[in-house]
Amino acid sequence: MAELLVRDAMTESYVKLSPKTVSSEAARIMADSDADCILVIREGTPAGIVTASDFLRRVVAEGKNASEILLKEIMSSPVITIDPNKTLAEASNRLSANNVKRLIVMEGNMVAGVLTSVDILFYAEDLGEAQEEREMGPSMCEICGGYFEVLTEVDGKFVCEDCKELLER
Repeated sequence: MAELLVRDAMTESYVKLSPKTVSSEAARIMADSDADCILVIREGTPAGIVTASDFLRRVVAEGKNASEILLKEIMSSPVITIDPNKTLAEASNRLSANNVKRLIVMEGNMVAGVLTSVDILFYAEDLGEAQEEREMGPSMCEICGGYFEVLTEVDGKFVCEDCKELLER
């Protein structure tokens, strides 16, 4: 079987907005499109990324007015990119090395899509990764980022039950 590539698992549809977009409008667009992130584009290239977590940590938790905060003020930058012809194993390593959950897939100078840790999990069985289990106390899931009382180690990552189930499919 040929190795699975980033292009096999990436999502080609994504939301892209200007850095000058107001956070409240961006959040509405994100919710309306059922997106898990917004790609912030400046002069045709990705300048940053905004996730629901960014909205919570950088707007809500700080008590800021979302209608007064621009995306450029809350985006994570720089974005971590990957070529669509790289393997999913290489993508997984890049996610881990940069401690991120999403990679922006770039084909030349153009955004081709977004690859998430969950996208990679969907193909974990095809990657032939052995699953070893070990439990850990309260901490953050290395796949979805949620905080859980009990995590299970699978392939060197501590994951919640939902992510573990995805790995086992």
